[in-house]
Amino acid sequence: MHRDARKLAIASAIVWCLLSGGLAAGANKPPPIDTIKWEELKDTALEYGRYNGRFITCDVKPPYSFKIGFLKYARSQGATDKHLDILRRVFEEGQGRVRNLHKGFSPEECKQKLESDEVKKILKTVEEWNKLP
Repeated sequence: MHRDARKLAIASAIVWCLLSGGLAAGANKPPPIDTIKWEELKDTALEYGRYNGRFITCDVKPPYSFKIGFLKYARSQGATDKHLDILRRVFEEGQGRVRNLHKGFSPEECKQKLESDEVKKILKTVEEWNKLP
């Protein structure tokens, strides 16, 4: 009987360790992204992918990486590695939609667009995102 009690105590201790380890690991996980935030991140990935594609079609290198900046922003919003992989593909889809245009902007149109207040605001946002850890 003493031997059975000892086995039960060891089994209980093992189960307790497994459960407490699982709970501790769960405590370190970020809260899941809610559906609205997830949809906003996908929309933003598509939008900024298009912006990045416009820089590419204008043959101008942006001062900051749009993709890296966006992914840092998404991570700061609670995106997991799995989320980031999906968002990377959505970003590239947006970028590809612009690249597949049959006619791009002329060099003069590109210069005019890149100097607009809207583009300056976009670049400021991307700069802020790139500063995130």
